[in-house]
Amino acid sequence: MANSLQPITVADHANVKIKTDGGFAHAANIHIVPVTIHEFAEVQANFPIVFVKDKANNSTRVVAILGLAPGENLFVKDGRWLGTYIPAHVARMPFAAAAVEEGHKYAVCLEEGSPLIGDEGEALYNADGTDSELLQRVKAMLEQLVAQEAITTAFVQALEEANLLKPIAIQMVDGENKLRELNGLLTVDGKRLHELPADKLAKLHERGFLGGAYAINHSFAQLKRLLQYRNESGGLQIAKVHVRDLDAEAAA
Repeated sequence: MANSLQPITVADHANVKIKTDGGFAHAANIHIVPVTIHEFAEVQANFPIVFVKDKANNSTRVVAILGLAPGENLFVKDGRWLGTYIPAHVARMPFAAAAVEEGHKYAVCLEEGSPLIGDEGEALYNADGTDSELLQRVKAMLEQLVAQEAITTAFVQALEEANLLKPIAIQMVDGENKLRELNGLLTVDGKRLHELPADKLAKLHERGFLGGAYAINHSFAQLKRLLQYRNESGGLQIAKVHVRDLDAEAAA
């Protein structure tokens, strides 16, 4: 996901093609992926959902956990996707929307170096230089994703303003009885959410954010799925996994 982005133009990409049936090997090293609130119903049934701090722009993002270690995607096996839902930020690859400084505009880009880009597959442009059906679909998808991300940003800000986020760590005990952790994570504090004044709770509900907050807490049931996939992968076995409440530990 760290590939540099190149805006798509007919001058530069008239002969470029995309492998639309290339599988998911390109996503095998992605252990977290951004998700939008519009995806939560599907995401919570497949992956744990957490918040992470984006130090580059001092913001908080919502992500789905795909693996129990950096560089590990337990939902990709032999190039196949194992889950019942493919997050939009995986499905969009190798395309991306890059912000343009003027206003809220964005450029439709390709992730340079993606193995899905080449001289075989579906073309980006027709022979007359007009957008191909693929590129038309991609532009519509990215337009929708950009709009959904804006609403998700508002969702995160609303939770932060209500002081509803708390730090956690996902702790694992491996087959050698050693502790391993995923750190730098946040989740919704269920207790503070429950104790929120009625007017603030109603405001979250009116904005369509309350269900999203509950979906995040429900999603932690999917840690069992990650544990299962890890132990079926043939890698280092994990005996158990649980969520550490860092606020509660600090207060104890």
